[in-house]
Amino acid sequence: MKTFDDGFYIKEFGELNGSDEGNDKLLMQGIVMGISEIEHYPNLAVVKCQGCRDEIQIHESDFKNWRNFKIPKECLKCGGVFDVIQFSKGNIRKFLFGEEKNANPITITAFLFKSDVYNVKPGEKIRINATLQSVKIGKSETWKRVLDVKQMTSATNKPKMPTDDELKMFKELDKQKLIDSFAPKIKGMDLIKEGLFIACLGGVSQENQRGDINTLLMGDPGVAKTQLLKFTASIVQKSDYTSGKSASQAGLLAGVDNLSDGTRIAKPGSVIMCNGGVCCIDEFEKMNASDRAGLHEVMENNTFSLRKIGINMTWEAKTAIFGAANPRGSKWDSELTIKENVNLPDSLLSRFGLIFLIRDIPNKETDFAIARHVRKIKQNTMDSVLEPMLLTKFINYAKTINPKISDDAADHIEQYWIDLRCQSQANGAILIDHRTLQDLYRLAEAYARMDLSEIVTKEHGKSAIKLLNGSLQTLGMATPGEAHQSMINYMNREQFLQFIFKDDMTESTAILRMMNRRDLYPDESRAEKDLNKLRLMGKIYEKGDKLSWV
Repeated sequence: MKTFDDGFYIKEFGELNGSDEGNDKLLMQGIVMGISEIEHYPNLAVVKCQGCRDEIQIHESDFKNWRNFKIPKECLKCGGVFDVIQFSKGNIRKFLFGEEKNANPITITAFLFKSDVYNVKPGEKIRINATLQSVKIGKSETWKRVLDVKQMTSATNKPKMPTDDELKMFKELDKQKLIDSFAPKIKGMDLIKEGLFIACLGGVSQENQRGDINTLLMGDPGVAKTQLLKFTASIVQKSDYTSGKSASQAGLLAGVDNLSDGTRIAKPGSVIMCNGGVCCIDEFEKMNASDRAGLHEVMENNTFSLRKIGINMTWEAKTAIFGAANPRGSKWDSELTIKENVNLPDSLLSRFGLIFLIRDIPNKETDFAIARHVRKIKQNTMDSVLEPMLLTKFINYAKTINPKISDDAADHIEQYWIDLRCQSQANGAILIDHRTLQDLYRLAEAYARMDLSEIVTKEHGKSAIKLLNGSLQTLGMATPGEAHQSMINYMNREQFLQFIFKDDMTESTAILRMMNRRDLYPDESRAEKDLNKLRLMGKIYEKGDKLSWV
């Protein structure tokens, strides 16, 4: 407990005791964990005696506790009966006040008055000057602790911003260094890391248009999807990591609790608490469909509506959703479509701006590179990278920039999207719709933010297209600029392989694209065999974690 000269003192939740009751000098800090509807309470009455005609005002301040507010029935002067000529009520709202970031937080019901009832928000960190009171509930032999708030101020942590020297360094920095510093303990996966970092920066929010770039990682178990999500949560200041296997809609979005006095109170979940940040949901496919349904509104409109008996609320939820999903079987089955591999509805998949498929395909060279990287981590001999806190500061600063789309960038993005819509895709492929066009603009704005640019240039548009192409190609989908499938079918093996390797790509992506010709590559083992043969012949070579045609 910390005491100030003016008599105010700060107390933690666990320090409150009976001796604090009635003291109006109490200072506390915590999180708003739930709010009720606005109600009324008596705060003023004016009575007039029928006998002597005296008028008396009874104010809430006449009582140490407003709950004891009572209107006298008889005049003390003449014994006449009082008539109530005025009875006023003020606004009051209950909220659940709890400890910040505690596994088993202590919570106390608190009461707000007057205009403060409109300023309290679920998930907000606040400081209060309050009076501790004891209240009898029903016929209980004990008293419930409550807080009457006299004054409330926001205590939300301000975004950590770079110093002048750090800002100068950011402006001169090779932006590839940012990607290299994202989850540096995970070898390779440059495309996925770039996608996640760009999604952390997000696009520009406008009226009725979200700026969040929702991202989904799909694929085999054990390919570091969880580690990527956890690293993302560690560098975004307002974020949370949760598992879909154990998450309900109440815990993830919002639910309703009943207080001991019967009041129904709305409690926000992780997504709403992370408003303005990122919520990482692992094992996304294991969520119940009913629990997952509320994400549709959040991922499209950045709001969540709770409609229960006695509760009618809509909360802002400008939260980017980063998910990770495993296939239905133990491993990804190339014989099945994307939708057959992952049990997620089209309506939800279409709300993800980026979807990456990560495969665990054994390969001697790749596995050796991973083993060497793990050795460097163990021996603490890794190449220098930016500290996570610097990434946090860069993200916070970059998100203050609201770049404008140039005509060159818009023209380039529009033409690509039209071409992409015209591509013939296999059955069960991800839907390319109008949301894809919006996501392309968001990606381009995020690349402009990464360059700390006020203008989205054509180059930023090209970077957005390249990233989306890479994302779709991990799923085996056709993208603009590729030869038509009918032309591919007439190519011989050599021509087909040269066509595939016109761009650098990871081995897993190469195998997926090789298997588009089932007549040449009926299974993964045949594709792997030819890749190893091409290495021995010197036709392809390793370029980092990617393969290039000589």
